[in-house]
Amino acid sequence: MKDFAEMLLYAGTAATGILFLLFKFSNVRRMLAFDIIIDIVATTFLMIALAGTGNGMMIALIGGTMISVTLWIMKQVVGTETLTRKGWQATEKPIVELSKKLSNGRIVWK
Repeated sequence: MKDFAEMLLYAGTAATGILFLLFKFSNVRRMLAFDIIIDIVATTFLMIALAGTGNGMMIALIGGTMISVTLWIMKQVVGTETLTRKGWQATEKPIVELSKKLSNGRIVWK
């Protein structure tokens, strides 16, 4: 159990470092429009960097999962900006869309 706790700590540290670097590079809402690509690149980077041992691969997979979950939650809460011919357009937050469907705790069917 001690080894698993260490793996979680190392994976969390790696995921946090990569996420901090991503947030420093660009506008977060614009970056979240490319969350799947970022997911794949970050997980692949971790797998290559930590290859060689079974623990390293587990740390890479757990760190990749942490990055994936964090980006998904942020995309749901913050929303995204997508690039169109008219420039960057903000998309509505999925949580706001869900709250519009709820009325007094009931789902309103249209």
